[in-house]
Amino acid sequence: MPLMGLRRGNSKPGFAVRLLWLKVALALALLSGFLLSARLWVSDSRYYPLTPVFEGLPAILSPVEGIWFISLLFLLTAIALVLRPRKPILAFIILAGLLSLFDQSRWQPWFYQYLFMLAALALYPWGEQDPKKQEAALNVCRLIVVNTYFWSGLQKLNASFVENLFPLLFEPLVALLPGFSKELVHPLGIVVPFIEAGIGVGLLTRRFRNVAIVLAVGMHVFIVFSLGPIGHDQNTVVWPWNIAMIAFVVILFWRSQSFSAKDVLVPRASLFHGLVLLLFGVMPLFSFFGL
Repeated sequence: MPLMGLRRGNSKPGFAVRLLWLKVALALALLSGFLLSARLWVSDSRYYPLTPVFEGLPAILSPVEGIWFISLLFLLTAIALVLRPRKPILAFIILAGLLSLFDQSRWQPWFYQYLFMLAALALYPWGEQDPKKQEAALNVCRLIVVNTYFWSGLQKLNASFVENLFPLLFEPLVALLPGFSKELVHPLGIVVPFIEAGIGVGLLTRRFRNVAIVLAVGMHVFIVFSLGPIGHDQNTVVWPWNIAMIAFVVILFWRSQSFSAKDVLVPRASLFHGLVLLLFGVMPLFSFFGL
């Protein structure tokens, strides 16, 4: 008897299994991010003032803000546990989105990436077993992940990354491998942005998808090693994001030949797919022009 969610006669995970694992990964990633950045969401312990999106927004009373934050944690727990999480996902998106309006510094990349991926899952009717709708939700999430790698790689094509940030990231590995030549760090820093952008492109192709997955996993393991307790032991909120990205890549792309680059890049399924393409696929380009 075949396992639930697996296609008969094949060991590849079905769409439903991928969706279930994805919503669990998203919920756990958000829980970790929130707990590691609690001061960002409960402002009575902050050392700098709030920057609301609109000047007229009133400050939230401290007890209300605390209850609001705890409610978000409970909703994420429910999302991780229930089989039909559409209602708690919608409630979380509304409450988290509203809370983020009171302070622009809450618009962290990990936060809005997770929020839009959850929104894609909220648009899927969890009570139905419609493969087309399941694949459409997965493709929106694939679009977000692909563009995260592509634009993140291109953003690193600058002297600051090559000369400062990458050598800093590589310090723990150089210390661990005394025979490693420091002269290789600079050329590696030049290559890394192309590798990261290439991961995004490779994930869209059937031929290079598995190679891109291996490169992505290796990159995130290296970052966790460098910034984690063994390395610099800093920027803790980035740790779960890197682990979550490994989970996303495996869940969305590993052993999945059912979609093409066109399915991901062409928004045919919904207006939301088109909105995600605009926000994650097109608008990052404007950052190169100071916009």
